[in-house]
Amino acid sequence: MCFLASLSTFSQADTLRTKVLKGQIIHAENKKVLSAAHVLNLNTVSGTITDDKGFFELPTKVNDTILVSYLGFTSIKLKVTNDLLKGNELEIALYEKP
Repeated sequence: MCFLASLSTFSQADTLRTKVLKGQIIHAENKKVLSAAHVLNLNTVSGTITDDKGFFELPTKVNDTILVSYLGFTSIKLKVTNDLLKGNELEIALYEKP
């Protein structure tokens, strides 16, 4: 019984930890990197801008919502999951607005 209680406590604490979400923003059609794209964590209202190679790093937690935007492109929202935080860097593709 004590083992099960400690296991559930450990798994809940793991989901509440802040981890760094890493990724790259690219153009969906020609795969060119998008520098100076905005990446915002809507839950903590903290954000960053991609570097000249399109890479970003942002502290997040599970269930946070990330908004990715770039001038002239359609913005997208992503829900942060355990799989996103455990994996390697994300590659997020944005489409140009018509």
